[in-house]
Amino acid sequence: MVSPAPIRTVPSLYRRALKLSLDWSVRRDVWRPQALAIRKLFEDNKDVREPKQLKSLIAETEAQLEKWKHPDPYLPPTAPGGVFLPFFPTSPVELFFISLYISLCFLRRKVVHSAVYLPPLLF
Repeated sequence: MVSPAPIRTVPSLYRRALKLSLDWSVRRDVWRPQALAIRKLFEDNKDVREPKQLKSLIAETEAQLEKWKHPDPYLPPTAPGGVFLPFFPTSPVELFFISLYISLCFLRRKVVHSAVYLPPLLF
């Protein structure tokens, strides 16, 4: 019988591997073959039942994930720590235009689903 620890650990490692590979290539068309290769690696070892072998595979996977960790992982612009605009405002006028730009972006996001094409905003 396999202990419940690997049952929770393996899916977590799989998700971490996918997220880590997405840090290295943000474009999904480039990332998809990498994701399929990661899935194949995990599926090749899905029939392993011996606890010692499971522990060694888990330790090896964690070591590889730590080794391939991205030094500057991708964060979406609106995520905590993400950078929405590439500069720091210096005056209240710039703050006003930044807040106006952000509000327009969010308003446009709701309209994008309609049949009207909206070109990107530039200022």
